[in-house]
Formats: sequence, C-alpha cells, structure tokens
Amino acid sequence: MAGVHDINWRECIRNVIAGKPSEFIPAVFRLDKWHQARAHDNSLPNELEGMSVAQMEAHLGLARSARAGRVFDTVLKPPVECIESRQDDRLTTEWHTPVGTLRMVRQLKPGDEAAGLSPTIIEHPIKQLQDYAAYEQVMAHTDFVPTYDQYLEYDKAIDNAGLPLVVIGPIPFHDLLIRWVGYERAYVHLFEQPDVVLQAVETANNAYQRMWRIVAESPAELVMHGVNFDSQMTSPSIFREHFLPYLSAFNDRMHASGKKAAFHGDGDMAALLDLVVEAGYDVCDCFACEPLVRCTAAQAYAAWKDRITIWGGVPSGLLEPNVPLERLHEHLGSLYRQVAPGDRFILGISDQAMPTATWDHLAKLSEWARSHLRYPIDF
Repeated sequence: MAGVHDINWRECIRNVIAGKPSEFIPAVFRLDKWHQARAHDNSLPNELEGMSVAQMEAHLGLARSARAGRVFDTVLKPPVECIESRQDDRLTTEWHTPVGTLRMVRQLKPGDEAAGLSPTIIEHPIKQLQDYAAYEQVMAHTDFVPTYDQYLEYDKAIDNAGLPLVVIGPIPFHDLLIRWVGYERAYVHLFEQPDVVLQAVETANNAYQRMWRIVAESPAELVMHGVNFDSQMTSPSIFREHFLPYLSAFNDRMHASGKKAAFHGDGDMAALLDLVVEAGYDVCDCFACEPLVRCTAAQAYAAWKDRITIWGGVPSGLLEPNVPLERLHEHLGSLYRQVAPGDRFILGISDQAMPTATWDHLAKLSEWARSHLRYPIDF
C-alpha cells in the first residue's frame, strides 16, 4: 500500500496497546531466526539478498520486531560461581555454592545453532529436594545492574519503526517448573514437600524484586514478564495460587511507573483468559490460537478486548511448505473476522517464523497485512 513506509509505527503500536484510536493495524513478525538460518545457508530469496532483518521488515511494510531492549544485566556474586562448558553439541552449566553444586545439561539439535534456536534441556539442575538449598544460594547471590544507556542506544536505533520490548522472562515459580526442575518433578516436590519448594520461591521472589525497581525506573515503555502460560501445564488453580500474586504486584509496579506490561502467550490460554486480565496485563505477545491450540481468537478477543491487546494470531505451522497458501489465506480471513473491528489487535506470528517456513508463505502473510492495513477491519 502506498505510504506504508511513512507510517509512524511506534506511535501506532503505542495507541493500539493503550486502547486508543489508531488509523492502522500494525503487523509485527518475528523473522530474525528465519533470516539468520536462510542467510547462513545462502537460501534467502533474491529480493532479500544482502538485506538485514531491519531492512527486510521495512521492505515487507512491517513494523520492527524490536525485542532486544535491555535495561539490566544479571550478575552472580561470590561465593556462588557459575561455570559453563561445551562438548560438541552438548552444553553443561554448573553452579557451585557453599551448600552444593547444581548441574544442567542442554543439547543442540542439528541446525539449531545456525538458526539461533535454543538448546533443549536434557538434565535439569534440581533433581532432589536437597538441591533447593543450592538454588536458594544462587538466587540470594543474584544481582541486577542497570544498563539504561544500552537501552537508550537501542531505542534510538529503532526510532519510529517500532516500539522496543524489554523481555524479562518467566517469573521465579514458573522458572522453577520450566528450567530448574521440570514440570513433572516440580509438581511432585510441591505435593510432597511444599514448604521446601515455596521457601525457595520466596527467596527467588525477593531477589527478583531488586530487578523490579531497576525496570520501573528505566526508560523502557513496554516490558514482558511471564512466558509460555498454558492451560494444559498450568491449571487455573495453580495459576491463581502461585502465579497471580506475583504477577499482580509486578504489573501494578510497572503501571505505577507509566509502563505497559506484556506476557508471552504462545501456549493454550483457553482456561487462563480471565486470570491474565486479573493479573493486570496490557498485552499478549505471540498469541497462539487454533489450529495450533484449542483457544480461538474469538474467545480471547471476547475476554480481553477492553483490557489486553492481542499481538499474534498466526500459528507458525501455517507457514510451513506442506500447508497450501489457500489454507493460510483462509485462516487470515477467519482471524480478522474474529477480531473485527480490530481494536487492540496487532497481527503477528505465534511464536515466530521457523527456519523451515517458506518465502511464499511469508510474502503472502505480509501482503495480507499491507492490504488489510487500515482500521477498522470490515468483513
């Protein structure tokens, strides 16, 4: 569409997130891993040859996917020490503490490193109840150092092409489930010895609150704390008891400092829709819907439309070579009907374009975004 490159996407995204009138419906796609993998194996399409990710986004008429904003670094203080090593495609991390050592092993799959994809955890650090004491030592000796100048430099580079997002990651309780213990073992520990697990979470929460102040006082506008919420892995009762108090307090702190709060919603949100509203969120980043999960865009839009901006709606699986382009087109038509008239909606991929996504699919998706740019959606 003529004039798409002249749009102030930053102001547009700000308005959409705040629920204010917007002339345009932004499209923000995570294409960095796809671009990195294609550039690595020299398979970028001719029209993208030599382009950076930023240049590619502009070429496609998209807003920048500005997810690299940082307002703090994490440091580990003595006597706790972290040692990392690598053997072939296996990465080992050890935390040495006065009360014991924790060991995590991650495995890179073929092609992961070239595409910038994260390795898979094959050995979690916490294996038995005694290990929580060492975890508490790691948390108690974790500190956070402001990096405001680094953020401001990044923010200036993005300019009006997008709105930087500061990605903080999971909350402490969820981080235990995902990274430190693993869901199955963590739930067993929580059932058998809740006092041990919850004491460790409290220590971690106290450490993270030192980070809250730095984020609250930072120049960032949009921050994301909370990832991969999924109804199948985290029941509403677990979310209400172990997620909601922390999230509500964090989001209140961010709002008091004039910031907007996001969560990463690339799981099945069907049973958690009302709870994330209660938590005080403003944005659902990388929103996943059917056919990837059972939750529909219509369900989420009905629950969130006055409170939470949907940012996503296109499962990455629809960009794969085995999916007919007509199927992608049908999904986009259905998605736009479900979120019409388009208040608090940003078109995006959940979670990102994978290295195997085809250029034909990405071009089709981008063309749809350009040709359905103006608000309101009219179907």
